[in-house]
Amino acid sequence: MATTVTAAHITTLHLRAEMDPLEQRSALSPPTAKALLEAGYHVHIEHSRRRIYGDKAFQEVGARIVAEGSWVTAPADHIIIGLNQLPSEPHLLRHTHIHFGNCYNRQDGWSDYLGRFVDGGGKLYDLECLTDDAGRRVVSFSYWAGFAGAATALLAWSHQLLHPAVLLRPLSPLRYPWALCLAEDVSSSVSVAIERNSYPPPQVVVLGANTLCGMGALGLCRAVGIIPPQFILERDVNEVLTGGPFSEIPTSDVLINCLDLCPRFYPPVLEERTLSHPGRTLSVISDPTSGCGILTCPYSPIDVDVEQSEYSGLNQPSTVSIPLGGDGPPLTVVNYDPLPNLVARDASNDFSLQLLPALLTLNKRETEPVWTRAEQKFQDVVKLLLWSKNVRATRTGHL
Repeated sequence: MATTVTAAHITTLHLRAEMDPLEQRSALSPPTAKALLEAGYHVHIEHSRRRIYGDKAFQEVGARIVAEGSWVTAPADHIIIGLNQLPSEPHLLRHTHIHFGNCYNRQDGWSDYLGRFVDGGGKLYDLECLTDDAGRRVVSFSYWAGFAGAATALLAWSHQLLHPAVLLRPLSPLRYPWALCLAEDVSSSVSVAIERNSYPPPQVVVLGANTLCGMGALGLCRAVGIIPPQFILERDVNEVLTGGPFSEIPTSDVLINCLDLCPRFYPPVLEERTLSHPGRTLSVISDPTSGCGILTCPYSPIDVDVEQSEYSGLNQPSTVSIPLGGDGPPLTVVNYDPLPNLVARDASNDFSLQLLPALLTLNKRETEPVWTRAEQKFQDVVKLLLWSKNVRATRTGHL
């Protein structure tokens, strides 16, 4: 006999609106919301003017539209899902949350952020900690970060040829409704730069070509359609771990880092002193990886000095010029945070489909491995937080 699901046993998933004014991505799409509804879940979608999917698209599949910010007063058993960190208020977090916490590796403010869950009795299932039985992440934006990172690099390269000594202006996510539109823009820009300057197609080096991020970068380079395969040099993770410096990097045009930099250590593949040697053609370095920047992370294989204050890229594209000697062209570093916003629809469609199998087991999260592993990680970091607070209190005599 089939078991009747009563209202008391129905899991409610509440998609909150993101507060970042440039954030368009979504952890749920209308098709994944529909799949959850058909599986017996309740799905509440906060109104958002910025989300890549309009409210109407969610309404049409049966989701309930609720007010922006209403997660704060939602019943305590509702599960709150989003992408970015929560706003500073309310301080006490009483719900179970699913999002990228960016607080498990002792990032700035990690103890205060986690402390809000401890004080409020809430819980965080960090999206980075949703893993399969082999320890692989089940969901990420890495492919689209690589895709957009390669695009911004090639746009910067074209811009340098077409507008020397003028830094690349900020890009608007609203300009690219689909990834294909971004690829077409890159193709057009590169074609014009090549034609006007009688320059060959750019030679591109992709570090970590066998990672998801690297596959995205290669996907963009191939989608552009005017860069011959022999002009795309691939270096996988194992090559980087065992080799370097790589002599072909200074004589290429664009370097795209797709290595997950922290906490793995990589031997140097490029040293700043070699960039001032005669014959350098490298003019753009792009960093589509999440977390630490390629030029500021202590584990980076790129030994080029850039001040952290200059290389922020926070919520806007930034192009930083690096002064060098020698006869080479100007060298700039391009960074954008978060890159997948440039292709928000494709990135969200993909991400939400990756996440759906795990979400469909939320009603069994007390025993389902993908959730029990994420909860254990949360509890382990909370223990570290409480231990560190006790140590500080003991040292200051305030225990």
